Amino acid sequence: MVFVQKLKVGLAALFFLSWAGTPLVWADDSERPWKTFTIKLGGYVPLHDTNIRVDGTGGLGLGTEIDLENDLGLEEELSTYRIDAQWRFFDRHRLNFSYFDLTRDATTSLRRDTMIGDILFPTGDILISRWEHKIYVASYTWSFLQTNKYEVGLNIGAHVTRLRLQVAGQGLFGLNAEVEGITVPLPVLGLTGAYAFTPKLVLKPAAGVFYLKIDEWEGSLVNFDLDLEYNAWKYVGFGIGYNFFRLNLDVEADSFHGSAQYQYHGFKFFLKFYL
Repeated sequence: MVFVQKLKVGLAALFFLSWAGTPLVWADDSERPWKTFTIKLGGYVPLHDTNIRVDGTGGLGLGTEIDLENDLGLEEELSTYRIDAQWRFFDRHRLNFSYFDLTRDATTSLRRDTMIGDILFPTGDILISRWEHKIYVASYTWSFLQTNKYEVGLNIGAHVTRLRLQVAGQGLFGLNAEVEGITVPLPVLGLTGAYAFTPKLVLKPAAGVFYLKIDEWEGSLVNFDLDLEYNAWKYVGFGIGYNFFRLNLDVEADSFHGSAQYQYHGFKFFLKFYL
């Protein structure tokens, strides 16, 4: 926690000093801020709020509503890496890709009887838990408004979430429960934009939402991003950002019976490489 706080302060100070030393020259026809290829490599520090219910398959009824942070001891704050890439193959058209891993592990003593699938873990049992969560995002953006200072685009794509829960009890009976990995491919519609304060300093907001109900799946998501990027050198820059994400899911598939409500939000820090 102390390291993360120092990292935030240090990066914010570096960003400010670099920005302060840049002449405020507005974007014009001779220097456009929109890049052809961009890849951002950096860290992501989100806070989590996760609730799930895994129902039994043998006629045992509903599982227990579980708060993964409070009941299973998973950390609320996680420091991880994040990769974002963009290819602007035409002036107003681009493809976007993102990947990051929010997997967490914990060991805790249960404070109440907990049913996960067909397994009942008694109060006081020591549980070793692993919540595997990986995110893949791919989208296409059409910029229907674009000048040298700003652009606004329509975004359409897929937000693919890979979830898996493993729980091992260390009590008298050594019970184990595992929810087979499920992949949640939700389409996303949204708006994205950018505003260039100068050719080097660009603010980029983006928001996406979607709801889908088909067969055994019902899910919705909300996603919001806000990045402030500084193109410090010819091919290298850096930036800070904020991301909010919320997923609601109800599933009656062969591999998963139950529901999940998942929310995370936090700050991003990254290096940017571009052409």
